[in-house]
Formats: sequence, C-alpha cells, structure tokens
Amino acid sequence: MVPPNYEKAVRHQLFDIFRLRVAAMAAKKEMDVLIAAPNQVWTSYLLNRTMHLFKSHQDSEGLLLVQKLAAHLMTRKYTATDSALTYACDVPQRSMCRRLSPERMSGAGWFRGKREVAPDIVHLPVKTKISVLSNAGLWLLTDGRICSASLRENLILGDNSIALVLTGDFASVKALEKLQLVAWNNDTNVVANAEIQRITPHNVCRWISMFVTAPLLPDPNKLALSVGNKLVAIPFREPVAKRHEVVTCIAPLFGNEQWQQALFAAHVYKKFGTHMHLYVRSMVSPVFELLKIYESEGYLTIQPWLRISLLTISELDFNPNVNVEFRNQAAAQTDCLLQYKESASYIAFVDLDDVLIPRLAGSYLEEFAHLFHSMPNVAYIHYTKENTKLVAAKRPSDFSLKEMLTSIQFERVSETGKLVADPRHVNSTWIHFPVSIPEGMERYIVPNNVNAITHLKHMKLVTTTTKTLNGSPPAFKPNTYDFLSQGPLLSAKNINEIQKDFERMTSKPEVTRIFPKLPTNFIYLKAIAQCFEDTYYKYHYSGRTDEIKCPGPDRCVFPRGIPCYNSAAEYHSINDGSHVNLHFATNPSFKEEDGCRP
Repeated sequence: MVPPNYEKAVRHQLFDIFRLRVAAMAAKKEMDVLIAAPNQVWTSYLLNRTMHLFKSHQDSEGLLLVQKLAAHLMTRKYTATDSALTYACDVPQRSMCRRLSPERMSGAGWFRGKREVAPDIVHLPVKTKISVLSNAGLWLLTDGRICSASLRENLILGDNSIALVLTGDFASVKALEKLQLVAWNNDTNVVANAEIQRITPHNVCRWISMFVTAPLLPDPNKLALSVGNKLVAIPFREPVAKRHEVVTCIAPLFGNEQWQQALFAAHVYKKFGTHMHLYVRSMVSPVFELLKIYESEGYLTIQPWLRISLLTISELDFNPNVNVEFRNQAAAQTDCLLQYKESASYIAFVDLDDVLIPRLAGSYLEEFAHLFHSMPNVAYIHYTKENTKLVAAKRPSDFSLKEMLTSIQFERVSETGKLVADPRHVNSTWIHFPVSIPEGMERYIVPNNVNAITHLKHMKLVTTTTKTLNGSPPAFKPNTYDFLSQGPLLSAKNINEIQKDFERMTSKPEVTRIFPKLPTNFIYLKAIAQCFEDTYYKYHYSGRTDEIKCPGPDRCVFPRGIPCYNSAAEYHSINDGSHVNLHFATNPSFKEEDGCRP
C-alpha cells in the first residue's frame, strides 16, 4: 500500500511526531511518560488510518497529506496514560501493543547505556525525575536501530543563565570579544566570562546587535558588568511567566497611524490563537489609546522600544540611531524571543502588515506543531511573504473587518519571508533568520503553495463601502505554479467570527469614545514611505546594494503638529575611557508630545 521509496520516511516521521508529543507532555509533567518502539506505532490502527492516502497520491504530495493527518496524534489532548495507549495501539492483534513487566522495568541496568529497541511501550510513573529521563528513560530511534537519550531537562540557555541583548560599534566589539559579569544572590556571588555573539550578519550599519549569555546563580538580586576598573550595576528582568502557546513579535513601530492594519492583526491573531507583542517607538495618540484598550482585554502587549541615547556625546556629533539597522529591529526580535523563551511553544517574528493565517490546521499552535514535529531537527521554519491588495474604510464609522478580509486579492508577487522559531533551539535572531542555531539543527522553508504570509502590501482606503453582507471568502493564490488546494485563505465562518469579535470590542464605551478620533489621513505613512524609497528600496530592488546606507527612520523628516506617544526612559552612560563605554536605560514608558519621533 505504501510506495517503497516513502515507507521508511513515513514511519520515521510518524514516530518522531509521537516521540516529541510524549517529550512535551513529560517536560510539562502533565502525565506519565510513554516510551514507544516504532513498530508498535506503525503496525497499529494509526498507521492504517494514514496509509490509505497513498492509494491515489504515491508521491511527495501524498507524504504531505500523511503528515497532516498524523498531526492528530500530536495535538490530541490526552488526559490520562490509558487514553494515549488506546489511541496509539488500537489494533486487531493486541499482542502488538504491550507493556513491559514491572520486574523487567525495575531490573538493574535496564536503562544503562545504549540498547536495542524493544518492541514494547513502556510506562513510567510521572514522579520519575526529568533528569533521570534525560539520562536514560526517554529514547529516540536512530538509523542503526539504537536508542539514545533525547529529553533534556533544561532549555538551550542552561540553568540559571542570564541573557543580554547589546548594541554597539562592530569594530570596537570585535576587539573586546568577551564581557565579565558578576551576579549576587542572598547567599553568595559569582563571576563569569561570556563571549559576545553577533546577531546582525553584515556590516552595512556601524552599530550591530549582539547577544551574550552565561550561567550565573539561582535567584540573583543584582547583576553588574565589569567596565574598565569598576563594576556597573545594570537592570535585568525575569522572563514572562504567563503561558502563551504561540507569541507573535511585531517589529518596532514608529510614526504609526494605520489603525486598520492594527485591528486586522489583533483580531486575526486572537481568532487563531497567538498573543501579539508590539514594540512601539512612536504612535499617534488615538491609535495608541485604542490599542491600550486591546492590551487590557488581553489581545496584545505594548512595550516601549527606546531610541539609543548616549549622554557622553551630542547627537549633532554622532547619532547612533542613524547607524543601527531599521530601528534596531534585530535587538527587538531577540528581546521578544528571550522574554517568551520559557513560556511559549512557538514564536513568530513579523511586521504589522505581515499576517500569517493558518491553513494546515485550525490554529497557529496546530499548524506550527505539525510542521516542527514532522521534522524534529528543525530549529525554525520560514514562510514566504505574498503581496496582496485589499480595501479598507478610510472613516472609522464605515470600518468593517469583514469588508477588509473579503477584499483580499493576491498579486502573485513574493517577497523575502519571516520566521517562526522553536524557542528551545534559538537564542537570538536577525530580521529574517537567526545567525546561529545548534549544530545538527536546520531551517525548513514552507512551500508557498502550502502556506505563506499574507502581506497587506497595497491597502486602498475608500470613503464609501458596499457593506456586503455575504462577501465571498478570499482565494489563496500565491506566486506559484505548484498544486494548490481549493480552500480559501480563510473560511466564511472564520470571517464572520472575526467580524463579530470586532463588533463586540467596538460596542465597549471606552472604544466608542476613541473610535471617531482615529486618523483618516496618514501623514507619517506618506513621509516614511517616500523616505524609505529614496534611502533604501530604490537601491535594494535595483541591485545597487553597494550604495545602500544604514537603513532606518532617523534618515527621515517627521512632521510635527500631531499628538503622539513617544517612548521615553531614564538614560545612563558610564565612560571611564579604559575598557568600554556602557549606556543603558531604566523605567521605560511613553510620553505624549507634539509629533512622533523616529
């Protein structure tokens, strides 16, 4: 029934899905641990359910269909060990699925070293320590039918580690190579030397983003950097503790006024199950106040993203913000990754006008889990961006998300895509990809006929709308000649539910008060678009890359006379001239001022 060329691949992929789902449950201590040999899973009811797909699809397309159906095992919400066993082993010959005897499980040396795969599903009590499982108890299949330990107790950063995101002159930092950190807790202190790792993969900009990590000590209450002949205490924070299965990190916003895009993203992300984290440099006041309400409702988090301010030198003599790439976007994305590294299963990195809509499953979690678990050596996946055109109401009183969603048309033009990371395997990331991932890990580029980011590239603002009650779902037509499913970009049911959620929010009195104040003329958008075209895109798209200067909004002129919220903070600079100058900020916040700052 299975083509010989694909049988081995299918069996290995299904086993990896099962094995990783078990590992996730074990790590969360939600249930007992199952250890399965592959022949128990493959000859079972599960395999029989999936293999019939190959009758009509005996090629790689059929393999993709198998992966999609096999994801049921991975996403199934097991509540007990027995239900998992029943699902995996419901076969006519029940002898094909059995447990090891207690005597064999408790036998001395059963978990020592490497051993051949046993044709059993092993049941271990949940009280078994994860460290024991890491050293011996959870096994994965290798090519030589030899099992080796696979579950690690700690994330890639290690126990009690600190992570720093830095920005600085690449030439000076290259000479520095390492930093010395000192940490204290209530009992002791520790000194650690840490290597400086690049995040930015090029030298187009004089200042680059960097990453530093080192193991320190439990429960630190003070952290300092060695700067020449002194120690300088620097602020630090705990990572986000609240669980979010999926987080979407939005690149820093500046002069932002396009409330239509913000509402589009907020409601689509809420519908399909991701938490949106916004970095804001500056935003016109009504849009900021509207999104603060959405923040209070749990749709998103707003974080000030600060300009670099050096108290040791005037910006007239040297402006570091002109020398960092796209408002220090790589540092923001790495900051977001580190904040949610321990509390999210997957983290996406996009711009506000890049909206990924899941097509392989009904949620972001299911789609990402399907892709990652089908290929367990993948650290991050990459989605292509597909340009679209759409219509949106210019006036708030006419605005409808349903109108906006049903008007989407793909232009069959692709752009450089963005990534979704498994945070266990990625510590830092540039704009489009991480510079460094663990040895043996790789990326997977999602074919654009499978799914792609919907890039809201050309949004036409109209003063009159049709108020269509039964708008057709938009077609999914990316820039490809490969096979496409006939399904729309998203269903009519999903569109109606998104519109209903939008209407629920706009019925709130606090939203009703702000909505009429939203801008109908985008002054900053026009100024920034022209500036970026003149300083970056005309060189980028014409291949004249050697003429590109460090791109960013500080090369643009921002109009005044418009109330805006700008990021603000207390800035600190340490300069003793002997080792390194250190600049940092505390108490980040927002301040309403006349005009947005870049």
